[in-house]
Amino acid sequence: MSSFEPMDFHRVGEGPTAPPTLPIHIQPYNDEGLHGFLLRAAEENIYDRYYWITDLGGILSKIIKSEFLLLGHHVETLSQILGCDADRLSEMSYAGSIYSGEQVICGFGEERLPASAIEYLTPKVCPECLREEPYIRQHWDLSLLAVCPHHGSKMMNTCPDCGKPITWNRGYVEGCDCGGDFTFAETEQASDVATSMAKVVYNSLPSHRTKFEVDGRYPEVVYNMSYVTIGKVCAYLDGLSHDAMVSPPQLHRAALELRYDVLEECAQVLTDWPKNWHALIQKRLDEHAFNPQSGVQKTFGKMYQHLYARENDGDFDFLREEFAKYLNDSEYALRIMRKGGARLLELSLIEFPCMTAEEARIKIDCSKGKLNNLIRSGQLDEVIVPEISLQARRITKASVERYLARTNGKMISPRELSDFVRISLPSIMKLLESGAISSSRGTGATGREPWLIHSDDAIEFRLKLNAHVETCSMKNTAWLMTYPEAISKLNAAGVTIDDLITALVDGKIQGFRTTDFPSALNEMFFDQAVLNQYLQRRLN
Repeated sequence: MSSFEPMDFHRVGEGPTAPPTLPIHIQPYNDEGLHGFLLRAAEENIYDRYYWITDLGGILSKIIKSEFLLLGHHVETLSQILGCDADRLSEMSYAGSIYSGEQVICGFGEERLPASAIEYLTPKVCPECLREEPYIRQHWDLSLLAVCPHHGSKMMNTCPDCGKPITWNRGYVEGCDCGGDFTFAETEQASDVATSMAKVVYNSLPSHRTKFEVDGRYPEVVYNMSYVTIGKVCAYLDGLSHDAMVSPPQLHRAALELRYDVLEECAQVLTDWPKNWHALIQKRLDEHAFNPQSGVQKTFGKMYQHLYARENDGDFDFLREEFAKYLNDSEYALRIMRKGGARLLELSLIEFPCMTAEEARIKIDCSKGKLNNLIRSGQLDEVIVPEISLQARRITKASVERYLARTNGKMISPRELSDFVRISLPSIMKLLESGAISSSRGTGATGREPWLIHSDDAIEFRLKLNAHVETCSMKNTAWLMTYPEAISKLNAAGVTIDDLITALVDGKIQGFRTTDFPSALNEMFFDQAVLNQYLQRRLN
């Protein structure tokens, strides 16, 4: 379509500089944006570009980011040209400003949105909406809206005929300059969860007078989120799902298909709350469970760091609450607390007696740099209290005591005890839990502190076990039973290997060996008569 030079226009206002008015006046729809309205007005007045209209008022015509926003500052002039109420045009426009030191867009009423929240240069359309009424809906400008909330179909931002991106620099509301007609484009139906999330996104703007009904699949807090908060939550959940944290601006600027995937994944996580949220945390930790580079701790640290970031205060409370509940019941809690990475624990999750980082440094007698290295390496447990301040560093007293004991050579781990007495680690752990071996778990006594055995207690346990294991001659073995035979007999009577070890330590049965101690348990022999008496007592 060729452009026409303006002619026979009537001047409005006074003076030679008053802008002309268009010969054909149209009125905006309730949910129409200013740029879409200008495009429709240009088409009605046989212009092939809407910047012919802006040129009439001496307004910048090139469609670049800054000038796109500047149109919101020229509504009085545009009102005279278009023959439309200036206040109404102001409601339809955007204006750039600086708020709290950050560039924001004012639009959709009094809503302040990040600069990335509006798609300036690559508008998208819903072919089904255009078939019903050929005008551009303002909410299509929202970058997070990848699905039409009316029809549940995916939005389109490329011409179906030529494949080029749709721009504002075109001559038709419902078509491309190549001749392609958007209303004839085939639409792809979005998933049910993606459509419901699109309705939540649409409803998040207070200026939208008509709200969509959304089913109750999400927690109540989701329905009350602002548009900005939805962007934060979606960016966090997407980064967590793909092990690569992204910022909300990065999400807003991503390809349309990627934004659709993110919204869909976010909706799935928030559905069946909090089951799917817990499942996502578990999945991420499971994927790193056997990473030799402390994958669980590093993954947990990334989760925690972003979840409790100061800029997310208030917005992520519902995620934090269920994250805390998950951690309390997680099999990874001990590993997270004991090793590497961020060592980030929350007092509201697990109560620990703590001291300040400075108190810990003085007690250990080390520099600040060494203290940080001890925390990073997992030798000290750092507690961060989000409710107070992210900078409120606390060190658990138990971890300080544990570190001092180990550096003084007084404490050994269960595995070291296992090697010392030649008994399997699982058996050692059960003996520790039963109290058969004296041990310490720190002053926290939460059931999550690592077991530590004083070296004197380890020696005492070895001597006590040795006292009931004698060296014997193997010339006459008719009265002895081998270890496999004893285990078979014990299992038949419902007695476990751990019961056998406890009985040995308590002197209830006698063990024999052919070599000096230490000797592996499966190399021992047992007096048949004494073992039978022990079983009889157990059965009675």
